[in-house]
Amino acid sequence: MAASSFAQFYYGVPEPGIVELPELEVIGSRYEWKYVKTGNFELYSNLDDIDFITRFATLLETSHNLIKSQFKGFLTNRTLQKKYVLCYESTRQDRFSVMERNTREHKRADQGVRVFTYEKRNGRLYNYRTNRLSTALTLADLHGDIMPDDVKHTLGGRANARSRGRVNDWFRTAICYMRLNLNEKSAVDRGEYLVVFNSEIATQADAAAKKPSVSKMIDGFSNTIHWHSQNRGRRTNEDLRNDLRCFNFVYYCMFGNQGRHRAAMAAFMAWLNKHDASEEVFINIFGIDYKTMEKEISEYFAKIYKTNRCILPIANTAEKPERIDVQRVVRSRSSRLLSDAFYVANDDFRARALLLKALDEQPNVLNDPEFKASLALNELYADEGDREKAADWLEELVQMKIPRPRVYAEVANLRLKKTLPSNQHDATDAFVQRIRASSATTTDPFHAFGWQIGEAANWLRLYQRRSEQFSAYRLSMEEVAHSMEPLVTAFSMYQSESLYVMLTTIWFLSDHAPPKNIMNKIKEGCMLYPTNTVMIECTLDILKRHDAMAGAEELLKHGFIHALRSNEAKVVNMVAKFYDLNDPIAERTKDGLKREQWQRFYEVMQSAKTRTKTP
Repeated sequence: MAASSFAQFYYGVPEPGIVELPELEVIGSRYEWKYVKTGNFELYSNLDDIDFITRFATLLETSHNLIKSQFKGFLTNRTLQKKYVLCYESTRQDRFSVMERNTREHKRADQGVRVFTYEKRNGRLYNYRTNRLSTALTLADLHGDIMPDDVKHTLGGRANARSRGRVNDWFRTAICYMRLNLNEKSAVDRGEYLVVFNSEIATQADAAAKKPSVSKMIDGFSNTIHWHSQNRGRRTNEDLRNDLRCFNFVYYCMFGNQGRHRAAMAAFMAWLNKHDASEEVFINIFGIDYKTMEKEISEYFAKIYKTNRCILPIANTAEKPERIDVQRVVRSRSSRLLSDAFYVANDDFRARALLLKALDEQPNVLNDPEFKASLALNELYADEGDREKAADWLEELVQMKIPRPRVYAEVANLRLKKTLPSNQHDATDAFVQRIRASSATTTDPFHAFGWQIGEAANWLRLYQRRSEQFSAYRLSMEEVAHSMEPLVTAFSMYQSESLYVMLTTIWFLSDHAPPKNIMNKIKEGCMLYPTNTVMIECTLDILKRHDAMAGAEELLKHGFIHALRSNEAKVVNMVAKFYDLNDPIAERTKDGLKREQWQRFYEVMQSAKTRTKTP
């Protein structure tokens, strides 16, 4: 939709019984839009097939429940329910072409909009990402499509120097086998997630378990992994066994043996995304070598693959997906959806204008807390936005306990900004403008570069610099309590990187020691969001100032494994600073450390241990 057509949204009085959605209207015809909301997502649809919408939403909810419960440590940092649009193809062409602008990663941590289209003529679902037509919608279809959005390492991946594939091919292969053999009926009916292999696959999986070959699997099996095989139509039993070695390894680590190696698996995948694998790194992360891991895998699967119809449990949530309630859409919801879609596509002007238009035409849209939240966040950072009104709205929403973590983080941030010395407010505004100018993906400084350095990390960096420049700038206990108030409310309901960042910021700016439960919460944030090296650095400062060294070694190791390659040297320097080491640290380069990364970190940590043990 061209910008020049924006003022032409409104087409007259709606027909009786039809919800008028000018922003979503298809030229030449009108549709009654429907709305579904669950604990995981919001769905908008203009299909007239209610049964299909219900099935689509049920399978989405079933898949999200599995991912949310079983892939902790692998999840992308989302703080808002996902949004899906299920519409006719002509609707997508006329109204959602804006979504074609590089939105796979979305770049905004609390926004995500996906469009699916449905061909009415043939009654077939069309998957917008892969252009795949399916005559019967299945759990495997939707699980395979939303998995790359929600789970790290299932898309892309660094090229594998030892094969024609990528370093995460074995992980993707395992997830593919899990998805294609997931039992839909047990998952939907009982919340019980089972992988069911037929006798042929079980036989090959049994043979694979007897010779796990972990090192060869990680190296890519000399190019035989099916993802990159040039002979897909002539695959041998050995090719199939190699695929199943991948499945056995990932299943055992994540779901077998009570998920003992799940956290290690997440860390290992993060490391492979930066560097080649080695047994030394494997031992440091998993705590065992290749041979021991292979023995554990063989012993675990020795009895499982002896049946003709092999069943491998993944999880039992003991709860069915939420009952799907298909409602009619009201203006506040439709305008919010389209505003978020434009916002994700980096069209901030139209995102705000659409909300203001809805407010002008139907003032009662402000009765919808979600609409008010979207408008407040748009107003807060728009060049012509009413920041005072936005701040008042956000404070109101905190009192209403709205289910949107970003609101609580923003309120904490606004309260903190009021504590800045009066001569620093202009500097803060200039900081925001610099972030906007330097970010190619967003004009919102709260999430600028969030996909790289961590959500809200730029605000933490700002306060860190202000503290360094003005040593007298410290929060009183009253200011700490006032800034903490929205976070205390939010943490009782949600988990979000921005909440942990603002929690760390508040106590970084105070000379008062955090209570034990708060200190543990601060460290928990670093473990949950280890790519945010700014948060780790400030956390170490808090720990050191209050002589709370316990847990620092684990935090540093975790941060080093997950840090961006360009930030690895920074983490090594953090170790030296935290333990007061004076030995020279490897110089930084744009690609990381000059010396072999893991070895350098190991040396510095050993020096730190020796130092702390010396009387």
